[in-house]
Amino acid sequence: MPKLTPFHFSLDLPVLETEVNEYQHVGYEKYFYYFHQACVSYFAMFGHAVAGDNNGIDLIVAETRCAYKRELRLGDQINIECRVGEIKPKAVILNFQINRDGNICATGSTTYLFLITRQKRWSTYPTRWRNPSTRMKD
Repeated sequence: MPKLTPFHFSLDLPVLETEVNEYQHVGYEKYFYYFHQACVSYFAMFGHAVAGDNNGIDLIVAETRCAYKRELRLGDQINIECRVGEIKPKAVILNFQINRDGNICATGSTTYLFLITRQKRWSTYPTRWRNPSTRMKD
């Protein structure tokens, strides 16, 4: 497995009331929501709107995982870091890390496939995305 580089992208978010349960802590499913928000913001830097009009190519989640380290609570200010972990011929794996006050609260990854939406078929990694993602990986 190649050595991963430090995270080059991050997104700051507050934990909102709608994201906590009756015990005032974030439920497990919301961590995936935070990963998704980081993904959307990450690809927006390169002009790609996840689940938007992207010249017919969109990202489809094939697999996602999360390792929970610390609890998140209502009012916490969190930082979600994102990086390209691996580029495959028809997929990209993004790694995530959620931090609060300098402590790692969760780590995870999501594998995205590239779908040509009009043709309903899988695509290889879009050429126009190669340079920005490669630059972020270095």
